[in-house]
Amino acid sequence: MDFTTASKRRAKTRAIRTPDLEDPANTMATKTTHRRIETLLEKTEAAMKQTAWFEAERHAVAALDLAIESGDHESAARACLPLQEARRQRALDAIDAAKGQVDVLDSVPAEIESVEAGVYLIEPNGVGADARRLRIAALQLEVPVLVVCREPVNRMGLVTIVAIGGST
Repeated sequence: MDFTTASKRRAKTRAIRTPDLEDPANTMATKTTHRRIETLLEKTEAAMKQTAWFEAERHAVAALDLAIESGDHESAARACLPLQEARRQRALDAIDAAKGQVDVLDSVPAEIESVEAGVYLIEPNGVGADARRLRIAALQLEVPVLVVCREPVNRMGLVTIVAIGGST
């Protein structure tokens, strides 16, 4: 295959993926989606002014997800800064609550009914999934925590640090 054929093939692919902006249905959906994103960003801003970091994070994540889903990269970029700030403030609240202490846990209960604000280190026998469960429970309960997991020493004698994101 020569370069020209590859270029034509890519151009056809782009044409298929690009929505027809002249289609009134697409234009209406785009305007409606953009309005929903704007509303979520306004709610994010209002929550941040009230220092409601968990609420601000929820709205910013919803705006970011909707913007990415609709291909609105400008709005996605606008959602990132307030999301980062809400998470930063939540982390600072967790650090303040810890008062210089790190709670070291080697297990996390299967059912978490309450969580104290602070900084946690999950170490073996605890694993990354335990840290994730603690983090999610704290988010649901709106308790500021920072959770880090240390996995067992590997064959090379190194300690692995684990980070499990929202999509795993």
